[in-house]
Formats: sequence, C-alpha cells, structure tokens
Amino acid sequence: MSDQLLNTLKVALLALLYLFFARVLWAVWSEVRVPVAAGVSPKANAAGSGVGSRAKTGPVQLLMVEPAARRGSVTVLEGDVVVGRAPECSVVMPDDPYTSTRHARFFERDGAWWVEDLGSTNGTLVNAKTITEAQQLKRDDRVQTGSAVFEVQ
Repeated sequence: MSDQLLNTLKVALLALLYLFFARVLWAVWSEVRVPVAAGVSPKANAAGSGVGSRAKTGPVQLLMVEPAARRGSVTVLEGDVVVGRAPECSVVMPDDPYTSTRHARFFERDGAWWVEDLGSTNGTLVNAKTITEAQQLKRDDRVQTGSAVFEVQ
C-alpha cells in the first residue's frame, strides 16, 4: 500500500473515532440534563401565584413537558393521581425505564395539591430538588418522575 493511502486511512479512522466520542458525549448529556420546555424559564415559579389563588381559576392540571413524544398532554388533578409504569396508574409511563411501577402520587389536602414519592428507585424531584416527604405544589412548579417532567398549571 502506498503512503498516501495509509495516511488517508489514518485520518478516516481518527475522524470516525472523534465522531464516536462525540456521539457518546451527546448520549450522556441527553440523559443527565434537566429538561426545560421551550420558552419557559425554570425560575418562573419564583413569581408564580400561590396555592390559594388556584381554587378560583378552576381545576389544577399537570402539563407534560418531557418526554418530547408526549409533550403538551394534560392531566387534570382530581382525586389521587398516581404516576408509574403499572397499568392501574392514572398516568402510565410504560416505556420509561427510570419510572418505578408506582412512582409518585399527587393528592389534595386542605384545598392544596401535594406530591409524594412512593418509594421509587430514582426519586421524585420538585423544581430539580429530590423530595423526601410530601411537598405542597404551587403553579409553575416542575415535578420530575423518572424521565417525565410535569408542570403544574
């Protein structure tokens, strides 16, 4: 083989190696990042209205922000709403390997909505912080269960 062909093959191999590493880094970044909906500031809840004002505006809803395939779907909070992979859950996430069978429960207490983790493996996050006990929700809070991210409306 000529030196020119060997040098071309070396360059091609290096290019493929760099592409491989770039793809690995992209996959890791996609799994690690905290999803943010387009046009919505994650700090929007700092100026959001309180729980008391919600009762006057109608039923509370969960807007799905992630995964992209289900973005925009809405779940009205009535009674207990359970998120998980089990078919009997109110919001079923069958294809999410990071969601437990019964991951989290949304419930109403004293006119306010709360979320609690149901002993899930990966935990439940409210505004990117893992919760260890039931937490009261406010409008524009972001709740993450596995790969799913909900925004309280």
